Amino acid sequence: MLATRQPVLRRFWYPVMPAALVDQGPQPFTLLDERIVLWKDGNGRYAAMADRCPHRSAQLSKGWVDGNALVCPYHGWAYDGSGTCVRVPQRPDSGGLKGTAVETFACTERYGHVWVALDEPLGALDALTRIEMQRLLEQGWEVRGTSRHEQGLALVEAAGIEPALADPQQPGTLLDLVGDVTAVYWLLGSASGEAENIEAVHGPRLERFLERLVETPVRRFVYEAAGSVDPAVLAKGASAVRKAGETWRIPVEVLDHPAGPQIDVSKLG
Repeated sequence: MLATRQPVLRRFWYPVMPAALVDQGPQPFTLLDERIVLWKDGNGRYAAMADRCPHRSAQLSKGWVDGNALVCPYHGWAYDGSGTCVRVPQRPDSGGLKGTAVETFACTERYGHVWVALDEPLGALDALTRIEMQRLLEQGWEVRGTSRHEQGLALVEAAGIEPALADPQQPGTLLDLVGDVTAVYWLLGSASGEAENIEAVHGPRLERFLERLVETPVRRFVYEAAGSVDPAVLAKGASAVRKAGETWRIPVEVLDHPAGPQIDVSKLG
């Protein structure tokens, strides 16, 4: 079976194109064989929808943005970010006609790119995790990924990563896994849960883990300082990581943007 026909792949977030390109006007893109159009409305919100007008099947990506609506180039039908038809020039009172809606997809802007998920996303968008793990896999490194839930392990394995059950709230469960590990990536910048627990994994739990790393073969620690977590919490975590690097002589790296520091994995071997 073709990979693009695996339903679960439609639930992942994908960085489709730079936001600056979408800012210039509607843009066409094909994602997993789905033809979509990306555009930005007058309020600065990005949207993704099927690149096909339900009226006469014209490509909406060849149209233009008028306020908060995307206008079809053929007969001028206009659609808002939810896919609702808000204007038909030939019938001024016909906005929202039954059967005229366009299919829409989950869409957001993060780290200078527009991201799309074709079906209900599996979870919060985590850009750095994807980019850094993909980079290591492409360079031939064996990567082990953890999840605190059994159901999350299947998703880790589907990404080509060795799955392992562990919980950052319990640093000991992570330390049990690093006996044969060269580098640790603390990619929790978009972690979800209770605020108290999020602060803990970027605070005391993180600090405890770093203290114990001196007893392991780990040669580098990489911390994700960007994502949906409160920037103030991430800033404290980044500070703790840098301090640990100086105190315990642990080589550390702080990632604050997917196009930021390039990890030289040749230094890890």
